[in-house]
Amino acid sequence: MVGINIRLQQTNFIKHLQDQGILDNNFNNFLSLRIENPGLVVEVIAGFIHNSDTTISELNDQLHADDLDFAKVGHYVHQLKGSSASIGGYRMVLEVLGLRDGCYEGDRNKCFEAFEKVKEEYQILKENLVIISEVQQLEQTLMANVAARRARA
Repeated sequence: MVGINIRLQQTNFIKHLQDQGILDNNFNNFLSLRIENPGLVVEVIAGFIHNSDTTISELNDQLHADDLDFAKVGHYVHQLKGSSASIGGYRMVLEVLGLRDGCYEGDRNKCFEAFEKVKEEYQILKENLVIISEVQQLEQTLMANVAARRARA
């Protein structure tokens, strides 16, 4: 019963994030992977966060370099867009597209402005994905405990 309540609360939380535009339906597709492999959701979220932290750090370094290389920035932007879209980070993808536009235009100021928005949206997405991951881990632990009790009974 507890596991069902947690799943319902998580579903409502995700719906709320979708209503705000933070997540899109790609997240639902991603979340459906937990049926086959419950631990995969936690692993993918952790990987997304690690890779995004690294990419954002690289973008920061590139954007603050004296000899700004828009091609390198474009490479990191492409990585960030792909990973954000795959996990369903809708608002983040939109902001990354703004950064891509600034890069294509060779406009350093536009890139800086867009990058600040990307970082803001990433922080929002990251905080919410961490919550989802923690709830997923809690649900897994509860289900394992229930299974262990049933096996002993």
